[in-house]
Amino acid sequence: MNQNRYGILDLSNTCPSKTHQYYKTELDSDLLNTIDELGYIKAKHYFDSQNVGKFLIDRWADNSLQVLYPPSSGGNFLVNCLALSNDILTVNYPESQDKCDWICSRYDEQGLYWNDTILNLYVRIKGKFIFDLSHPDETCVKKCWDFWSKSDKIIIFKNSSLFCALRKCIISSMTYHEDKDEFLPELQKTSNKVKKFQEILKKYDINLLNYKDLSSNIKSEIKNIFNDKKHTLKQNYSYCQLKTRKQIYFWDVNWFLDKDEFIFNLNKVYDGLELSGFSQELIGKCYDSWMGAMCRSLRLRKC
Repeated sequence: MNQNRYGILDLSNTCPSKTHQYYKTELDSDLLNTIDELGYIKAKHYFDSQNVGKFLIDRWADNSLQVLYPPSSGGNFLVNCLALSNDILTVNYPESQDKCDWICSRYDEQGLYWNDTILNLYVRIKGKFIFDLSHPDETCVKKCWDFWSKSDKIIIFKNSSLFCALRKCIISSMTYHEDKDEFLPELQKTSNKVKKFQEILKKYDINLLNYKDLSSNIKSEIKNIFNDKKHTLKQNYSYCQLKTRKQIYFWDVNWFLDKDEFIFNLNKVYDGLELSGFSQELIGKCYDSWMGAMCRSLRLRKC
């Protein structure tokens, strides 16, 4: 048995420190012996059932799709939507409609305290892709490629600050009017200070509930201020590395803020990944349920 073939994906710590290891490539002798005696499939089933948030992984799997996203930026929701594809098979939920109904039912249960809906963790998935979701650090892309040595696809989130700020805002008793655009100069003075941005959004009562009511001009200005700065990005559009043939897809989190834009760009991701069965109706239903859950959480905070 090749000891370098297997590893452990550790998602047990939802707020990992800098020393937290998502990817463990050195396995203890007892686990290696279990794999040798039972075979990988049975050993994985046993290990995963005994360790919450930890998964035994075949690092040579060539169907791993990594998704790197900051906390609260919608990574689990994006994967849920990808899992609606006919090419992603789920136990007990054979049809896309079944998967959609399960996802929406979970979002519809959300209240004040958010408990994320992750089809990838609650339902055994097989098919064209297995999903590896991680919160990135400075070297996370390289760590992913090193761990999943035969994988050739990755999705990286960008421009997450605005969505996260709007989602976390606690609404006040004020009502926003479009002519209240005096907050823009104040935002522009505090470039690169996300915490200050959040304070200003709260001050002017801008959040996920009323963002859609802002004028197109104000939305554009806010995005420009919150977006990742170009000089900090090595790349900001999807591409394929010519030498390694590895495919890198960038997901702009601002697309979550508009249903039509979200569906349009998700369709392009489906095409890029060659996933079949894109359903605008089902994905739109999941989007409405997800957005409704986040807005309901904000309303409950007001009560």
